[in-house]
Amino acid sequence: QREMVGMRTLVDSFARRTLLVRAVGQPAGKDRDAALKLQFQQLFNAHPGIAGVFLTETDGVLTHVRPITPEIVGRSFAHRDWYTGVRRTARPYVSEAYETAIGGKPLVVAVAAYVRAGAGADGVPLGIIAVVYRLDAIRSFTGEVAAAQGVQLTIIDQNGGVLIDRGSAVHNVTKTVSEPTERLLEERAEVDELGWMVRAQMPAVSALSPMGHLRRAVLSVIATVCLAIGLTAAYAAWELSRRRRAAAAVRAVEQRLRGLIDASNDAFVSVDAQGQVVEWNRAAEQLLGWTAAEAVGTDAAQLVIGPDLREAYLSDPGAAAGSGQRMEVTVLTRDGVQLAVEMSLWSTEGESGVFSAFLHDITDRQRHELDLLTSARTDPLTGAGNRLRLTEDLHTLSAGAVRHGRHVYLALVDVDSFKLYNDTYGHLAGDDVLRSVAIELRRVSRGGDSLYRYGGEEFVVVLADSLPGGAAGAAERLRIAVEDLMLPHVGSAFGVVTVSIGVAALAEPAGRTVDDALRAADLALYAAKGAGRNRVELHAADVVIAAATPDRRPSDA
Repeated sequence: QREMVGMRTLVDSFARRTLLVRAVGQPAGKDRDAALKLQFQQLFNAHPGIAGVFLTETDGVLTHVRPITPEIVGRSFAHRDWYTGVRRTARPYVSEAYETAIGGKPLVVAVAAYVRAGAGADGVPLGIIAVVYRLDAIRSFTGEVAAAQGVQLTIIDQNGGVLIDRGSAVHNVTKTVSEPTERLLEERAEVDELGWMVRAQMPAVSALSPMGHLRRAVLSVIATVCLAIGLTAAYAAWELSRRRRAAAAVRAVEQRLRGLIDASNDAFVSVDAQGQVVEWNRAAEQLLGWTAAEAVGTDAAQLVIGPDLREAYLSDPGAAAGSGQRMEVTVLTRDGVQLAVEMSLWSTEGESGVFSAFLHDITDRQRHELDLLTSARTDPLTGAGNRLRLTEDLHTLSAGAVRHGRHVYLALVDVDSFKLYNDTYGHLAGDDVLRSVAIELRRVSRGGDSLYRYGGEEFVVVLADSLPGGAAGAAERLRIAVEDLMLPHVGSAFGVVTVSIGVAALAEPAGRTVDDALRAADLALYAAKGAGRNRVELHAADVVIAAATPDRRPSDA
């Protein structure tokens, strides 16, 4: 959901972009084609999963496409789900899956939005821009999640088409899912706002095989005891020796059960009605650090129960044990370390406070999940936050700025003449320049500031707790720092790599939204480039505020 909503936000922000709106509104000709080509290139490079970019007239006729595919220009795409979805809802729309007509004909979903002349939903539609997103990009990260969880994932779009079939990309979208013959454990969840469905499956044989062994052992014990009781009752007078052999058999089975528990890969702990440990297997010794001799007879609350469960356990041990629920909690090791585990906990029927639990260490799994979430919000080239991270953080900062009266400014940084740099030195050298610029921007930024890659050669630096003049001064330090890197650029009027910066307030004037702030910063950046590049411009509305606001903060001096 975060990936696709982030893609929809990306397309919507490009559709509102001033330079793109201006290019779409121009008369047909070379100037319009060149302007659209530049905007398409930036959008195409904004995410590695993007396979192509389309622009149609409002009637659905295709006018421009990236990568260039001349044979489809001029065709009507009014039959496509993404076209009808935008026309029907007048909002950014994620389509059903289909096979695109661009090179290689990959299987994709399309994310489309209106390009409007004028602000907001009342603007006049000029056309529709659509990004096609490869399904193998979805599989690249869902596959890692599925492998980490030990499940098979099936992803179905809003019209019943199979996008990912149990972890493997399908060659053709189909409306049915082949059901495996083996019995599966299954859970489903809907992806909000998209109407997609995710189904997770695990073979019951794999999931329940440990319980099957334990159940067979328990049944064996029951059968043996029943047989012993029946034979003893029938032959009580003269079968005393057989009774003794039956009791010995029971003891042997109990030893077998203890052996099974002791051989388990998961830690096993059992607590009696007084809250003292009565069972502690070898896996518990290895996981928690105490030997069985040290643990048995010790108060479980002080020995192992973590802080997130301790208060509930001490107030009502029976309630804390739940009713066979599986939960993720923290437990304490002998060294006082809090360890994340998955606890399968159950209470002994009819005995308040008596319970047993299997504990499975999930530290590596949680770390892997955190790494996946972090990588999904980080630009792989520069290490800065990506557009998804920027969108999330800006909404949080905007709400906080309005609520607490804080001043937050955005500095939109663009590397001057970067296309000419790539044409002169090559794209690998261009990547090196972007990395160097990102490192320098991060170095010069203050402790509370944040760096994001906005797309292509553009970065956003969030200047926290700044007044207008201080924000402009902080942006000027960023500009000077990049120029002082002295990275040669023969195509630049300055002879070295430089940046132009547009600065705008995130929540001022009152009522300014995140999208408004980004557009204001973009307008200021456009003014900086129009004034000759390698300079900082403050948005016009914020210049008025700066003139009326004394800027006395030492941190911005």
